[in-house]
Amino acid sequence: MAYSDIFYDKHEAIATITINRPRVMNACTIRTYGEIAEALQDAERDDAIRAVVLTGAGRGFCAGDDVREIFLNPEFQQHEPSRRAQVEEWRRHDPVALDFLIGLLVLPRLVGLARAYELILSGDIIEAAEAERIGMVNKVVPHEELAEATAAFAAKLTAQAPLAQRLAKEALRVGLNLNLPYFFDYQRHGQHLMLTSKDHLEGARSFLEKRPASFKGE
Repeated sequence: MAYSDIFYDKHEAIATITINRPRVMNACTIRTYGEIAEALQDAERDDAIRAVVLTGAGRGFCAGDDVREIFLNPEFQQHEPSRRAQVEEWRRHDPVALDFLIGLLVLPRLVGLARAYELILSGDIIEAAEAERIGMVNKVVPHEELAEATAAFAAKLTAQAPLAQRLAKEALRVGLNLNLPYFFDYQRHGQHLMLTSKDHLEGARSFLEKRPASFKGE
């Protein structure tokens, strides 16, 4: 697959996926998601790859969905059901990797239920140092040291015994009683409901128009 929205590189036991849309803070389109999924699948098929690094070009990692390109362009509006299905289809690749990505499933276990409610329901933006303080992220380093620190951590992981790592990851999940298949099914169902709601498009439009959203619960 020819990549236009990402850089994909494999060196020794580490695969690096770099979202390359710095002009829009690496916000992702359907094409971007498809390219990331393809790169993840390639890394999964390659027995030589032991760690995957997902990063972003420029000054930020990823601003999420590119609402202008995905949800508000004429093509999407004309083919709304099928295009939204494409967005949801990419999410199906989510379980492939990213053990250190913090999501709804593990956030309450890291920061506590009360703090998780506050973060998710308020939508507040917190600084990196605060995210590290409350245990939301593993480590914060200056931007100029990020590439070196990431490479060093990935190299540390790839130096360990693969079978032991696999079993350890499974044991940690079992110990926390994380029902991943159920959670991913629940997450996809919730995302489908949100992606097909009027409030979702209102949120996208209000974001681009830089105005408060007027949600109707529809």
